[in-house]
Amino acid sequence: MKYANATCYYYEFTPEEAISHFAASGWENVELSYEHTQDLLQRGGSVEATGNNFIQFAHDNGVNIPQAHLALQIDIVDNAGNRVTDELKRWLDLYMAMGVRSAVLHPGGHIAGRKEPNLTMDGIFERRVEALRILTEHIKGTDMSICLENVGYIGSCEELNALIDPIGDAHLGICLDTGHLNLSYHRADACLPIYKQGHFIRTAGKRLKALHVHDNDGTRDMHVMPYTYGNINFKEVMDALREIGYDGLFNLEIPGEARDVRLDLAYPLRMRYAKSKYLFDLFEVLLNL
Repeated sequence: MKYANATCYYYEFTPEEAISHFAASGWENVELSYEHTQDLLQRGGSVEATGNNFIQFAHDNGVNIPQAHLALQIDIVDNAGNRVTDELKRWLDLYMAMGVRSAVLHPGGHIAGRKEPNLTMDGIFERRVEALRILTEHIKGTDMSICLENVGYIGSCEELNALIDPIGDAHLGICLDTGHLNLSYHRADACLPIYKQGHFIRTAGKRLKALHVHDNDGTRDMHVMPYTYGNINFKEVMDALREIGYDGLFNLEIPGEARDVRLDLAYPLRMRYAKSKYLFDLFEVLLNL
């Protein structure tokens, strides 16, 4: 596995500055976070040209971007007139220009459910599948996969598999978010086994194409590095990843190491550089658990 870090670690910087900071501390692979994608898309002009220019900048600095996060606040179920899927196609076009292989997507339903109180679970499911059909058709003929991420409102691998089954595996995969799964486990009655890390990974199998690795204590989404304040069993994670032969990015998503969310206070850049270098040692330890 190649290790990576999400660019939200340098959330307050421009995309180019974030890439430069990663390059300066030795990172060769990153996930492009949604806030940096928003920055790129707001610049105007051709999406393809923007993507080509940005990936050239990254490569010139020795950094690859094989994974990226699609719009965080977009709900694919709230897709009247294909408004949402049309917007997501712009994001996908940018990522295709950059050569991104795994585009991470939240499965939606949280916004539409509030807007439409009479919308049933079956209705939400059907809208999710229809939106995914539209999006996977858009990337047909590429090597990109849209990777559905477990979140609070659809937290198990079984639920994600149910969305993929009607469409097929060609351009759909799964992203395990270890922190979200830990919250689901601790909030579920009797800590349900379906929310255990090893069960999720083994159930996903070859559909697992992306990771968001971070830790928490089961009470809130802390997004901190493994073995800090959290209680996730990362040996269970590593054992299961080895068992299924996972060969994608071991990608950290740890903006909680970059700022104090309660105070909205960014930690000093030198401190983040020091942590960033430590993470290489942490990764080596995780690989040998």
